[in-house]
This record gives sequence, structure tokens and C-alpha cells, in this order.
Amino acid sequence: GFGPAAAAAYEETLQAELSRPPNRPSAAARYGPNPPWTAAAGAKARSVPPMPRQPTVAAAPAMDPTAPPFFPPMGSMGMMTSMFNPNHPTMCVGNAEDIWNMMFEHLLLYKAKHGHCYVPATYKINPSLGRWVETQRNSTLQPDKRAKLASVGFYNPRPKKPNKGTGSRTGALWEKHWNDMLGRLVKYKQKHGHCQVPFHCQEDPQLGYWVKNQRFKKHKLSPERIEKLEKVGFQWDVAAKSQNELWKEMFERLKKFEKIHNHCFVPSRFKEDPKLGNWVHRQRHVFHKLADDRKKMLKSIGFM
Repeated sequence: GFGPAAAAAYEETLQAELSRPPNRPSAAARYGPNPPWTAAAGAKARSVPPMPRQPTVAAAPAMDPTAPPFFPPMGSMGMMTSMFNPNHPTMCVGNAEDIWNMMFEHLLLYKAKHGHCYVPATYKINPSLGRWVETQRNSTLQPDKRAKLASVGFYNPRPKKPNKGTGSRTGALWEKHWNDMLGRLVKYKQKHGHCQVPFHCQEDPQLGYWVKNQRFKKHKLSPERIEKLEKVGFQWDVAAKSQNELWKEMFERLKKFEKIHNHCFVPSRFKEDPKLGNWVHRQRHVFHKLADDRKKMLKSIGFM
């Protein structure tokens, strides 16, 4: 076993190792295979003077990406005593509690910069922090850790992405684009008498897509844009109205056919108006399901 002198020498060396700066050689490198505290050293162990304590480094050295990896010293019980790699600041090693506190400090720095704690899982600047945050959200934590995270807004709702306003060059360009499309819609209405631009509009395909997008994202539009659209006669619930208007349009075409031919028996393959032939065939097939007002209108012109 160790004598008092060997134990004292071991304790001094261990304390020096714990405070040893990264650029100083380890005890194994200084003493070789027979350190002074081993029993094989014999009397030499009692003659080894106490090793002076090394001054504690106030701050880690500047990061050098080209430097070789730094491997922290081993403390008692085979546990890593250093938890921060100066050459690789995203690599943390040490006991679980120290690592958690270190990552919490990184989270505070992230929040100070970004204003929230929603670190992306693939955070390129500090990948360890992104993985750590994801683990905290998906794990059952101890009450004290959960309270500590809650105190910094860890569980606050995810911040919404800022709308593309007019405060930036990009926002101004989007605003100009939106107003240009509104102008094209006004021209379409002047030509066709309505704002029901079909999605596959051959005349202006981009306008058809834009009009559909405005209806789909009405809940995201600003009140000013909604007001501008409604001012030009834009219809939001266009699906139901267009179906009703289409039916009335086809009925008027059937009335014209009846006046010319004195009957409503339009062939299903009517070459002069194939759409009318298909429509009439469909009305006969679903006549029993039609609304009463439509049945009355069809019967008024002799539809059977």
C-alpha cells in the first residue's frame, strides 16, 4: 500500500492535474511508467518534494482550428475532470451534471442573441447545443431542471416568422409585386366583368395562381389587402357562387335551343354546343335530386 509520503505526493499531484492548463504535459508524460507515488518507487517516494500548485487559468486559450484535439486529464474513478475542449468548444465531456449546466449556459447565450430558446436540431454553429435542446424537450426532466429551463422561457410558444412587411427591401419588393397582381386583376375584370379568374388561365397563368392563393391564404392577409380586394369586387367564397352561376348560364343556353328547335331534347353529342349536350344529359340523370326551384325552371320550358 501507499505510505503517508506517497499518499501526500499522490494527493498533491492529483490536485495539480485538476488545475493543469491544457498546454502543460500530463503527469504520465512527466514521470513515465514509475510515478513517485507507486510502491515500486520505494524510498524515493518519501524523498519527492511536494509539487507546487499550478496557477489556475482565468480563461481558456483562443481557439485554434488547426491545433490537434485536446484530450482532458483523467481524474479519480476514471472520470473526465475537464468538460471543455478549447480547440473544439462544441465538444463537452465530464459528468452529467456539469455538462447540463454548461449546455444551459450555451442556451442562455443563444437566447441573448436570438430572443428565444428554439435552437434548431441542426444548428451548425453549435451542433451539440441543438441536439441537447431537442433532448430536453423530448425527455422527462427533474423538477429543478425543468424549473430552471422554464425560468428562461424554454417552454414559451414558438415565435412566429415575421411577415414580409414593407420595412425592408425584400418586403418592399413583395408589396410591389402584390400591387402589380392586383392591377392585373382589375384589368381582367374590366375585360370579363368579374374577378373569377380560373386557376389554369391561358390568358394569364400567373394571375390565376395568384387569385387562388389569395383565397387560400385569406386568414394570413392584412386587413388593408382584404379591403383592396373587396373594393374591386373580389369574391372569397367563389366555389358555391360559380356553380350556381354556371347552372344558370347553361339554362339560358338551353332556353335558346328550345326557342330554335321547339323542344329540349339536346343530343348528348351536340356538335354545335357539346357542353350543352353533356349538361342536358346530366340534368336528366340527376333530375330527381335537383332543388325544387331548378326543377320548376326546367319544367317551365318543357324539359322532360
